[in-house]
Amino acid sequence: MSESLKKNSRSLIKDAVKARDFNNLNLIYSCEQCSYFQPQNGLCNLGFPNQVHRQDNQLKSYNMSGKFAFCRYLEID
Repeated sequence: MSESLKKNSRSLIKDAVKARDFNNLNLIYSCEQCSYFQPQNGLCNLGFPNQVHRQDNQLKSYNMSGKFAFCRYLEID
């Protein structure tokens, strides 16, 4: 894990998600699922740092702790 990712992770609120809910519900939890995500460059349209909220990092976090760092500005279509 990069140093900047570790630094940002300390201030994030991570919410617990039950394994049953993760497996049975269509949870929206990553930047790649958000309307503000720019797939061509991997950035957030709102200018927020999004490395922690990217799908790969979210799944690693969930597998280690059972928690997601949900973006409070997540917008779906």
